[in-house]
Amino acid sequence: MKHGGWAVERSEGGPPSHLTLPYMSRGDFNVIVVDWNSLGAFPWYSHAVSNTRLVAAKIAHLLQFLHLTTSITLDRVHVIGFSLGAEIAGYVGKSLSLGKLYRITGLDPAFPLYYFQGARGRLAASDASFVDVIHTDGAVFGFPTPMGHADFYPNGGIPPQPGCAKMSSKRQLAIFHFNIRPSVVACSHNRAWRYYAESVRNPYGFRAIKCTEVSFVKGLCISEIGFDGTGTGTARSAPAVMGFAANPNLRGQFYLQTNGQEPFAQYPPVPEPVAYEDYNSEELEDVENIL
Repeated sequence: MKHGGWAVERSEGGPPSHLTLPYMSRGDFNVIVVDWNSLGAFPWYSHAVSNTRLVAAKIAHLLQFLHLTTSITLDRVHVIGFSLGAEIAGYVGKSLSLGKLYRITGLDPAFPLYYFQGARGRLAASDASFVDVIHTDGAVFGFPTPMGHADFYPNGGIPPQPGCAKMSSKRQLAIFHFNIRPSVVACSHNRAWRYYAESVRNPYGFRAIKCTEVSFVKGLCISEIGFDGTGTGTARSAPAVMGFAANPNLRGQFYLQTNGQEPFAQYPPVPEPVAYEDYNSEELEDVENIL
């Protein structure tokens, strides 16, 4: 797990504790948290961006060492990154020479200074066997366009997310003049890791529909989402879930709505399928290795 460094909300421990504790409560997981605060500290965003490749190289070296010397193999490693951490996750996937990562989850991947980068310079679907992305602050702090195999757009993927105050463009730009800390204007950005953390506790709470942005804005995507825990159904109404239990066979763009406060998921917990047959039974019953 890698936090965003620059625009991260640090209340109550920030992403590391919010993401680690739910995994620990689920069962036997190996969780590695990468602390790169000294290389990604406010207010020098451009320096943080330039340091992402250095951090990724170190992580890739560690993963390949573990791959060669332990029972941890790259095809069982799930890398989760928020903001700049999501871009680091992409570089990690690109840097591995001994195999491909099982999964990368990008939590609102960083947008500033990455917009004009091609797939080789930012998180991309080719970086892991399955890349899922949660977009919550599109075209502000977060990347607005699809980047992975499955891209989720809660509430359209743009600010303000429900429960977040609407910020003026002037206030958003103030961060780049060092007049305001990024976490103050990054409520929608930080929603990405909050949604994911909740999904670990409630894997099927964030149910989504595959559709286009235009259809979502017009209200054409919203229908009663049936759910049987398998991800089966018709093309229009087939349930997909965002977050922890996202099916690695998903492809395309998915839209959903959330609540404005915890619990953010609009669907309560349901009995979970035995061994998560449509996800990865070995990973969820045994040990998942998360960076």
